[in-house]
Amino acid sequence: MKRVVLQSIKNPPSHKGVFFRSLHFVEGEVFSYRGLPLKAVFVAREGASFYNLDQSKDMDLGWVRLFAARLPENWEGSYYDYARMNDLPGFKDLALDGKVVILETERTYRQFLVVSEDAWENNWEEVKQYLLQKGYASVEKPQLGKISITLGGAPEFEVVVNGQVYKAYDFFLFRNSNPTSPIGVNWDSPQFSTLAIRPTPTTSPKAYVKRFMSLAEKVVRKGFTLSVAGNTYPLGANIRIGSPDKNIVQVLQDEVENFIEVLEDFIGRVLLPTSGRARGSNPVAYELIRGGWEYRTIPSSIYADPEAVRITHKLAKGLVDVLLKEGELSYETLADGGVARREYYRFLTRAETEYFLEFPRKWERGEIPPFVPVKAAI
Repeated sequence: MKRVVLQSIKNPPSHKGVFFRSLHFVEGEVFSYRGLPLKAVFVAREGASFYNLDQSKDMDLGWVRLFAARLPENWEGSYYDYARMNDLPGFKDLALDGKVVILETERTYRQFLVVSEDAWENNWEEVKQYLLQKGYASVEKPQLGKISITLGGAPEFEVVVNGQVYKAYDFFLFRNSNPTSPIGVNWDSPQFSTLAIRPTPTTSPKAYVKRFMSLAEKVVRKGFTLSVAGNTYPLGANIRIGSPDKNIVQVLQDEVENFIEVLEDFIGRVLLPTSGRARGSNPVAYELIRGGWEYRTIPSSIYADPEAVRITHKLAKGLVDVLLKEGELSYETLADGGVARREYYRFLTRAETEYFLEFPRKWERGEIPPFVPVKAAI
């Protein structure tokens, strides 16, 4: 039996009666910021060092040092491109007479605080008031009210005309877009190769599918076919989970790696084998976005079957709902690491469970044409 716990709900970190979203006592170099929530707090012990986005200079404040990240030997882009791709934080400001450093990430604008250990130990009341005032801590254990989760997406597709795959950027209709356009180039894809469709978020899996199919119809009416084969360009389904409630968003982002671990077990492990040849074996699992996060492991193959899209989104929403409501989730796993079939019945009907688990087998047997079936809109 596996158990995944959201510590920010069940047992948030605390210090002298004050609760934090994320609290870390660090020494030495801090390189990894992946998965850190908005407003994480670091207490810097002697010798602590953090990244600084300004490559031209290092900053040594005596109690902490900020320095430029070391680029990989095979990196061909700029330092800024590397920092943005990896969402590295950089120096934003100083506070409390230089006892606190504010860091901010380049892409998702997450802010972190670095507090000197001396101020933490000897000027706690001053530090506490600053943390409470700026929302980095609270005097009460965080509580969630009514759970409201939205489903969105930015699935990627190969653009096909007369049987040939083209880059989405080759067509003015698609390149005349921006990263938030309902239909447009996926600007993060290699050489702007794939098309992204971004339905307006909704709370209903069925409504999400309807909104997607409506947008897909507009593309097909222009003479294009949407392929999910993924043999020319890598394609991801990119499920977006968010909420209109900022407190829920904070938990979603604070605990993103726990949510993703559960989605990987129930969904990613099942659907990943339906990836095309272009994707490789290690797709990006997730990315923090404004208002929540984007689950990126599973391929776009499910969009060849609108019912598979609906069931997958229903399952994802159900898993997130339970984690938020209960603060934890326990489930039986099999010898190969998969999830026991009966565990799916907590979130899907038996018929939906069979449909979902059978999808990869039908895909492997070639029973599902690798194109978006616009006429199958529901």
